[in-house]
Amino acid sequence: MPMTEPPGDTVAAEGFVLRLGRALHTYGSPAPALEQALIRVSARLGLVGQFFSTPTSLFAAFGVDHAQRTYLSRVQPGDVHLGKLASLDESARLVMRG
Repeated sequence: MPMTEPPGDTVAAEGFVLRLGRALHTYGSPAPALEQALIRVSARLGLVGQFFSTPTSLFAAFGVDHAQRTYLSRVQPGDVHLGKLASLDESARLVMRG
């Protein structure tokens, strides 16, 4: 069965979640908090998402079964930046509120 590209709004939503995940990782979010935030934001955007974070990478999978799309992002461990984490948290909260 040929793979088809998801609708544009799905691609945009996945892109947002991936950028949020990389930013949270870069600015020092602990893995459990990062993964939970991405699960919540994904669900709010109508996505089924699964996430796994290591010190140097972020794995993200969207969709179910054979239609799942998986991404791997290599990230550099960074120092904790509380101000930037607070800004990201506010952005995520705005998305959660619609």
